[in-house]
Amino acid sequence: MQVERALLEEFGHLLASQLETPDYHVRITHPLHLGEDSVVIPHLQIAPDASEMPALIIEFFNVQSRQTTAARLRLYERHRIREYWAIDLDTRELDRYVLLEGYYLPPHAFDLRTDAVFSVVFPELRLEPAFTGWSMYESSDLPSHDTPAQ
Repeated sequence: MQVERALLEEFGHLLASQLETPDYHVRITHPLHLGEDSVVIPHLQIAPDASEMPALIIEFFNVQSRQTTAARLRLYERHRIREYWAIDLDTRELDRYVLLEGYYLPPHAFDLRTDAVFSVVFPELRLEPAFTGWSMYESSDLPSHDTPAQ
């Protein structure tokens, strides 16, 4: 659990240092209310303030929690989250989903060992293959996420 928090803080700090949009902030493990019966806690969000929907959500997964990605994807699409990054910590792969006319486009896949990743919503945000925070993660340290209420 402590390893996960260190990774989230390192990743969040990297994004916050690049964010040029003054009204938006990086939130780490902040509850997100999506309707009356659905509360999720994404790993990272970039949003204007605590009461508004984030423009970008980033979540980390591993083999045990990968099935949650599909449920979260549908939920975030329904609530018009403009961009969603699903990062597989075991394979170091990132799927970037971008909302267009109310639906996510097919994901753009990145290999985090070799590819630089940028945000479509926040073009100044860039994740380089040289990011060293991955060394804080061991696959057994990341808890599985519960599937959100539909």
